Amino acid sequence: MSRSIEQNLLSLMPTHSSQLPPRLVDTARTLLTQSRQRASTLKADEEVARMYACAHIACERLKITLNLPPIEPRPPIPPRVYKRLYTHLDNILPGRQVRSTPSKPKQGLSSPALGSAIKSVPNQGFDRSVSRSARKVSATDITLVDTPTKSTGRGFVKSIQPQVGLHPWIRGVLAFLVAEFRREDYGKFVLAGVEYAIAPGGRRTNDKWISSHLPATVAAIFVVAMDRLATILGSVEPDVESLVDIMKKTLDIMNHAREALDVKGLTEAEFWDGWTNPKLPDVGTAIKRVREDWIDADWYLALEDVASENVQRAKSKGKGRQRRDVRETMGIHKADTLHQPRYNYLSEKRQEEYKVWLQSVAGRLADQGAGDLDDLETELGLRTVD
Repeated sequence: MSRSIEQNLLSLMPTHSSQLPPRLVDTARTLLTQSRQRASTLKADEEVARMYACAHIACERLKITLNLPPIEPRPPIPPRVYKRLYTHLDNILPGRQVRSTPSKPKQGLSSPALGSAIKSVPNQGFDRSVSRSARKVSATDITLVDTPTKSTGRGFVKSIQPQVGLHPWIRGVLAFLVAEFRREDYGKFVLAGVEYAIAPGGRRTNDKWISSHLPATVAAIFVVAMDRLATILGSVEPDVESLVDIMKKTLDIMNHAREALDVKGLTEAEFWDGWTNPKLPDVGTAIKRVREDWIDADWYLALEDVASENVQRAKSKGKGRQRRDVRETMGIHKADTLHQPRYNYLSEKRQEEYKVWLQSVAGRLADQGAGDLDDLETELGLRTVD
């Protein structure tokens, strides 16, 4: 992660030497970690630029202290989207300065790629529709705008713009994939990876192979992401699937996708534009492309970081449970707790003692002629009726 942050910092300050101040790198890394805690859920197009925006904020906050050279932002997403993302993160991350938007660049240093994203505007708050950080992503959340499903009916689309954004079916197919794999928490990173490859900067790619193998490309990005998650989460999740199993399961789900998605507001031809059932050889070719060209990007690094954090959190919880189990087994309890052994009437030891007592009661009743011993034990629940 640190290496990518340094690359982002250098791209923001092209005139800076390759030796970045350690304080700047540490600040950018800290802001990135805090952003994942305070804005855990961003839209896919925003997630692509999360690391870049955190690096940008770090530069802005330390440019006077560290005497940094001119900052020349060239965000990886459209300027309007980046402006909202930057403002939101700058507002919620600790250490915010009075000026909440990036400073206006000096004359002659403006970037055509950034455009209005660097204009200084009054702080009018952040549009909460851009980020759903208050809740986790579910399979239906990933559909957002352009892929309605039968279960939700959401995502009504009246028109589409050719060559702009993802094809309508992609979000819906990804939603079913992450739901089937039970990886809803990681769906936004996969979607960001798909946008990075298929619609960089909001414009559909000019790569002819990708354009003619869209489903295979989507499948490959998903398979690589799930395979990486299986490697990272394998220490805390038993029975993780192998790469071959992931590929077979992914293709099976995608080959049945058209039966599961409901099309509203678009014709079948418009909605399924670019779709063909993906074939295993094409997916294999696309996987090589993913691993060679796309796994150094922010979407993949963020996927690894979040998965690693979840593993550490799970291990910490496991250690806590293990310590509690040891205390209970050894009879070690805090003096001021009500969970003392003498109050635990449903413990295995107490239940065994109760069973022995019932047996003695049944024996005494049988000796006094109250009935047959087997019948008495059955009535007292010591035997089951066949």
